[in-house]
This record gives sequence, C-alpha cells and structure tokens, in this order.
Amino acid sequence: MTVNDNFEWVTRVLTGMIDARGQHAREAQGVAQLARNIGRELGLSDVVVGNLWLAGIVHDIGEGTVPAEILGKMALLDRHERNLVEAHIELSLRTVDESSLPHELSRALAQHHERLNGTGHPRQLRGDQIVLEARILAVADVFSALSSVATPGSVLPEEAVRIHLVQNAGLLYDRAVVDALFKVIKGTGDE
Repeated sequence: MTVNDNFEWVTRVLTGMIDARGQHAREAQGVAQLARNIGRELGLSDVVVGNLWLAGIVHDIGEGTVPAEILGKMALLDRHERNLVEAHIELSLRTVDESSLPHELSRALAQHHERLNGTGHPRQLRGDQIVLEARILAVADVFSALSSVATPGSVLPEEAVRIHLVQNAGLLYDRAVVDALFKVIKGTGDE
C-alpha cells in the first residue's frame, strides 16, 4: 500500500470515528498534531515524525467499541468498565495490523497508556521499557484529553494541565517529552 493509500485508509477510519464519536475523532487529530510537533522538537527523523502523526490519528481507534456512557463517565470505573476501556488498545492494534500502516506504529499504540513508574497499562512497563514514540504519544494524549472538550465536564484550565504534567514529569511522563510539549505549545516547536 502506498502512502496515499494509507492516508485514504486513515481518512475512512476518521470519518467512521467522527460519525461514531464526534469529538473523540477531532481530539485524535489534535493528539496527532501535538505528537508530530513534539517529535520535530526532539529532532526525530521525518519517518518517525510521520509515524507519530499516524499513531496519534489511530491511537484510540479501538474506543469505537466501548460504550459512550463508559467513555464519558465522570465517576470511577468499575473493574468490568476498566477492562472494556483497556481492551481498546488491543482493538487498535488489530486495526493497524489489518492495514498496511507502518508496523512501527504497533509498539507506540501498545504502550501509550504505560507510565514511567509502572502504573500504566496493559503491561505495567517502566522507564526505558516504553519506546520513545509511546512516551511522546502519552504526553500528547494526556494534554489533549485534559484540556479538550472531548471529555465533557473534565476540561481543566491549561495551567492546571501544565501543573499536572510538570508534577508528574519523570514519574509518569518522560521529562524531555514534557519539556518539548511546552516548547511546542509556546510556538517554538510548531511549523
């Protein structure tokens, strides 16, 4: 499959996501843009930066199978609900595997909910066990989720999101990635 075929496939997937989840698909576009710009800020190759954009687009594609009332739930999820949400990673991986998107996307997708201290999911990976692309995707995803209207009622002011990221840099999130995000947000890492 050519690059154009991949973009056509991503467009079809996004169209389906917009129909199914509306704002969640728009959030994926924001995550993709942030991930790409963070990768550029970190000096990664054009290929890796392109893969980060694609990974951002499809990172939560498996959420299409999770009931909307669970995704939008403001209370703590019970074990069954948490399992459904966590299963979206496997569904996203299957979707990528069924396409001819770059295989390198799989590790970033599989690990983007892992955290440096091992408290993430699905495998509780720690530190450098988590690939850089996943660490970038995680920071872009968290920033977008916490500051986006895609999560009604849970939108935080940008300063509160910054505080969360700073307080957890080196603990949950890669410090260099968080620093790069702040440069991107200020416009020094944008196109």
